Amino acid sequence: MLIIAEKPELARAIFDALGGGSKKEGYYFCGGDIITWCFGHMLQLYNPEDYDPALAKWSLAHLPMAFSPVRKKPVARSKEQLLVIARLLKEAKIVVNAGDPDPEGQLLVDEILRHYDYKGQVKRVLINDNNPALIRKAFANLRDNAEFAGLSAAAEARQIADQLFGFNMTRLYTLAARKEGFSGVLSVGRVQTPILGLVVRRDREHADHKPVHYHTIKGDFAFGEARVTAAYQVKTDDPQDEKGRLNDADRAAAIARSLSGRPVRVESVVTERRETPPPLPYNLLKLQADAARLHGMTPDSQEPNHPSVRRPCPRIQGKRKQDRCTRNQPGDLHQVRHALRRQLPGHPHPEE
Repeated sequence: MLIIAEKPELARAIFDALGGGSKKEGYYFCGGDIITWCFGHMLQLYNPEDYDPALAKWSLAHLPMAFSPVRKKPVARSKEQLLVIARLLKEAKIVVNAGDPDPEGQLLVDEILRHYDYKGQVKRVLINDNNPALIRKAFANLRDNAEFAGLSAAAEARQIADQLFGFNMTRLYTLAARKEGFSGVLSVGRVQTPILGLVVRRDREHADHKPVHYHTIKGDFAFGEARVTAAYQVKTDDPQDEKGRLNDADRAAAIARSLSGRPVRVESVVTERRETPPPLPYNLLKLQADAARLHGMTPDSQEPNHPSVRRPCPRIQGKRKQDRCTRNQPGDLHQVRHALRRQLPGHPHPEE
């Protein structure tokens, strides 16, 4: 059985969970199975000039561009590992797709199998956590990879849409601008351009902002030993701005004078019970944010120390974004406590 993981870290976690073995060049040998890995997407869509060299020259006559069938080529940085996977596929009777359980994770293994025209049996393992026990449980419940063809198709459709939109619109806008004397490239992207538009629009609103003065009226009231601060509620006949705020200084002063020192009557009281849960533990993202805010530490300066914290404590490692136990993990809580005791000697810990 050949297991293809999305990244080296996952391949290593699978290797450890399934009993270990020996490391080879580009893969692990684990009992009768082989575990190899990708580096994210190892194939990329052809550029227009890969289909037709004439498309290397930008011309309105070539637009709109569309390509069928869609073809892919190896990413330059991944060629060596891709050759390892290709060699292993020739020997494999069963392949297990161990990409992340999402559309991109599904596609990045599927596209390799299609690229090398693999005809053998393909299974899918869904790993949400690098906990060894959960990895073994996932491998005990392998599913047919064909069940997830829709995820793969969705991710590939997004890839193609991004590329066609980007290539066509960038060339169109750039060529039109060059007719007006522009000499650069106007990059247009399906996601990039709308986000950039939102940033520019907000920046312009900020630059065009004009301060608006408004007034609030507050009073302090005593009810026995209780002290309450209440705000005046603007009435429909009060002068107000578009946000319903009192905007006439004379009117505000007159209201304040008329209410000063007068008694009030409480007409109704609404009491709500609210519970505030204790804060969750840090995940890596929150830890880095607070380290940067409080101590000026950049993520790059923090990252080298991170693996040394995680490796001795595999039960709390999981995925980097986790800040809580999943439903599959409550049985591991006592192991988490023991791991914390080893990592934080001298600190008090609750009894189990």
